[in-house]
Amino acid sequence: MNRQKRIRARVLLAAGAREARRAIATALRRDGHEVVEFGDGATLLAQLRFDIVTRRLAKDRCLVIAGQRTSVFTGLEVLTRLRTNAWATPCVIVNAGDDPRLRAAARRLGATAVLEAFDLERLRLTACRIASRRSAG
Repeated sequence: MNRQKRIRARVLLAAGAREARRAIATALRRDGHEVVEFGDGATLLAQLRFDIVTRRLAKDRCLVIAGQRTSVFTGLEVLTRLRTNAWATPCVIVNAGDDPRLRAAARRLGATAVLEAFDLERLRLTACRIASRRSAG
């Protein structure tokens, strides 16, 4: 696979399990994304607010990936706060398994995707698709 040298997307990644977070971050970095890791959803949201307000990044410049079992704010709570603030930031929720109720709630809030945490290939493809859309538009 031909790897581009430029950064494809700025990914803010929150997952409570360090090993899972590192595996996801490593895979995304190999694909050319800039990944900032967080152990909880609250810190992720604080960084996103800093990026938007202080660094003046567009609200959809970043991609948020939030684990459903992340401490302080779950993935769904992160998504809810994004939409409450009218931020169009793409948001992917990862969960340990398939949960139809979580998937339905996330879709109602406009989640980009709800994926199983261990499906790194789908997660990588989703991140690349989002980055491609942003660079084309």
